[in-house]
Amino acid sequence: AGNEAKFFFQLMFAGTAATIVSRAVAERMRFLSFLVFSFLLVGLLYPITGHWAWSESGWLKHISLGAPENDLKFWDFAGSTVVHTVGGAAGLMGTIALGARADKYREIKPAELSRLNPRQKTKFKKKIEPLGGHNITLATLGCLIIWFGWFGFNAGSTLEATSPAIPHIVLTTTLAAAAGAIGSIIVCFVRYGKPNLAFIINGIVGGLVSITAPCAYVSLLDAAVIGSIGGGILVPLLTELLDSWEIDDPVGAIPVHFGCGLWGTLAVGLFSIGPDSGLAWAYALGDGPAPGFFRGGNPSQLIVQGLGAYTVIIFIILSSRAIFYLLNLVMPGGIRVSKQEETEGLDKSTFEDKVQDVYQDQIDRLWEKLEDLE
Repeated sequence: AGNEAKFFFQLMFAGTAATIVSRAVAERMRFLSFLVFSFLLVGLLYPITGHWAWSESGWLKHISLGAPENDLKFWDFAGSTVVHTVGGAAGLMGTIALGARADKYREIKPAELSRLNPRQKTKFKKKIEPLGGHNITLATLGCLIIWFGWFGFNAGSTLEATSPAIPHIVLTTTLAAAAGAIGSIIVCFVRYGKPNLAFIINGIVGGLVSITAPCAYVSLLDAAVIGSIGGGILVPLLTELLDSWEIDDPVGAIPVHFGCGLWGTLAVGLFSIGPDSGLAWAYALGDGPAPGFFRGGNPSQLIVQGLGAYTVIIFIILSSRAIFYLLNLVMPGGIRVSKQEETEGLDKSTFEDKVQDVYQDQIDRLWEKLEDLE
């Protein structure tokens, strides 16, 4: 029963990595091609990187930095690298292979140049068209559900129901998410003069991703710092960087998961409190990482974290790139839908349905019932 529970838990983690890719390739990838890629990611790539990082026989658990006393392990408590960086890196390769959505980036017209300042004229050769989502209210609800689910994601990684580490993990997770939200609000006011709900949503999730690796090993204050940097700084910075490179990420999955996942992994080597600190009970599940660089430690743990993340990223990038290339060759129609299908919407062209149509049917039925009452 124990092995079955662990298998199911890891199955959900693997599925999460695949859903990250779905967000990055949204609105333009063929459904069947995505299913095949997801099968390979979940069934092949994720188990390899998961074994490297989480199995006691994985090579990232046996890294030597010279003398035996300097031997350290790579630590990723709940998957900043194994889940989020893996999904984000694969999603990045998918967006590059597919290209941008139609009309996302277009040449700036001469009449529009007068409205740009010199810096903007130098930085942007094309205009970025905002292709809004379907329903920001549902997106907000989804964000709050994800936040709640993250308690199971992080605290559940103890694989125990009564672990003394759970209260600390829940608190660090909460603080990082809240700090990511606050950081994104501040950045929105500084950059745009008003808050932007979509940015705040990504700030919250960015904070959650950032704390996923170090949630059991950092103090509450450091958790807030980690979340604010991830959600408040990295997410908007990487979003603008991707747009400047014309890499179309519809919902910001790459900054949130790839960028913040990498940051969370490195944060272990910067902020971990060490097993001999006053919060040693947070290490109740094992030996845990060495003290972080900012907590009186040497850079060895940070080096190990960087090496582990770098290796996983390179492996996923090369593997995903090869898979997308082969799928484009062998799958009927390749990996990208036609311009007509994209314009019509994949709900309609792939599933013969539209969210708007479902809503309209429900509204029509409601009116019919109201008329019957009259």
